[in-house]
Amino acid sequence: MTVTTTTTSRSRLAVLIAIALGATLVSTLAGFFGTSSLPAMAVAAVIGFAAGLALVVWRPSVLSTLVLALIGLPLFLYLSPSEILLYVVTLVVLLAGLRVRAPWLHRLQGIELANLLLVLWAGCTVFWMHDPLRYVLGMRRLIVGWIAFACAWRLASFVPRIYFEMGVVAAALSLSLATLHRSIATGFTAGRTGGTDLGWGWANYIAALLLITVPLLVEFTVSGGERLLRRSPWVVLPLVFLVQSIIAARGALVMLVVGLAAQVVFMGRRTRVFALGVLVAGLAILFVGPFGSLIIHRFTSALELSSGAVRIWYAREGWRRTIEFFPWGMGINQGWTWPDKLYGLDAHNYWLMLSSELGVPGVLLWIVVLVLLVRGLWRMSRTPGWEGRGRALLIVFVMSQIHTMTEPNFQGPHYQLLYFWVMGGYLGYWAIDRAAGTPASIRSR
Repeated sequence: MTVTTTTTSRSRLAVLIAIALGATLVSTLAGFFGTSSLPAMAVAAVIGFAAGLALVVWRPSVLSTLVLALIGLPLFLYLSPSEILLYVVTLVVLLAGLRVRAPWLHRLQGIELANLLLVLWAGCTVFWMHDPLRYVLGMRRLIVGWIAFACAWRLASFVPRIYFEMGVVAAALSLSLATLHRSIATGFTAGRTGGTDLGWGWANYIAALLLITVPLLVEFTVSGGERLLRRSPWVVLPLVFLVQSIIAARGALVMLVVGLAAQVVFMGRRTRVFALGVLVAGLAILFVGPFGSLIIHRFTSALELSSGAVRIWYAREGWRRTIEFFPWGMGINQGWTWPDKLYGLDAHNYWLMLSSELGVPGVLLWIVVLVLLVRGLWRMSRTPGWEGRGRALLIVFVMSQIHTMTEPNFQGPHYQLLYFWVMGGYLGYWAIDRAAGTPASIRSR
């Protein structure tokens, strides 16, 4: 026993030393050659691969947390670090499944099958697409969402839920810190859009991503379980509200307040007081904080409110496209370069994007995905021990569907990854608890 403990301690110490040396070397090269220089990038890639390999061998569960923890980082060769790690984790999960001959290797859930059919139908539009690059980017977005759900659902068989749920906390923290850093770097003088531009997304898109995490963060604070999971949201939530006040996205702010109010109403008496405190504190940060005047201006200025009329125009043109290309659609992601009034623009409505690009089959398949998803979440919310998580996810579901009718949320790969990773993971853990007959395990894991 002593020998094993000593060996394990030495191996962990070696990993920590390697990471420290690697970080020092990358920092030195970045300072000497520049962060975008070839030597710095090459060494960073080698060290990143070594660190990832060490995690696979030493702490594979940590990888599930890192998938979301890296979501705020810049793109690398047109790919986000979270997306790259998603593919790595998917490979690890498949290898683990092969090792134990898991039955899910050759079995798809109803949601997965419906979403896969949506991906395949989008792929069929290759026969009438006119922009190959946009086609590939559109397919990549749908594939990321499908893989995220499938991987997270199967991850529940191997990884303790604390790692998965800490990933939600890490996503909110990563996005908040990245946005705050960008805003501070610009001196808050670049406006709400330029001051929150992370390169792969800005303002309203970042606000939409944060919306996915907030109901779950609130639920973590009031539910039983690991101390770290219960206490960390108290640090992260104020940052999220601060970022939302800097972004001042009207749709996201309305969804945030209404969603939290609904969550408070449906909570039990014992936890309602704590959640109400979170809501009041959040409103104080939003409207009385340093950027409260910006939010008030966004809701009262006639010029700012004119964007509502612009969205009506977007919707009209999106519907016109739907009628023009009825019933099969114009092809996945082909609207960006189609020479009409929406050329180079997004309709800011996922339903109109689906109907105009993927036609009737795309809309019907998406409806099937949503029906199966909400049915699973509803059953989760009725399961003893899972009520809080289920209600939080139902609020996320409703907010996402309302919000995506005014913002291009599901059109982004980051949103697809975060949304379907969260949904797939929780449905996976819930299914395992149901199969084991231990619904109260949500309090002990």
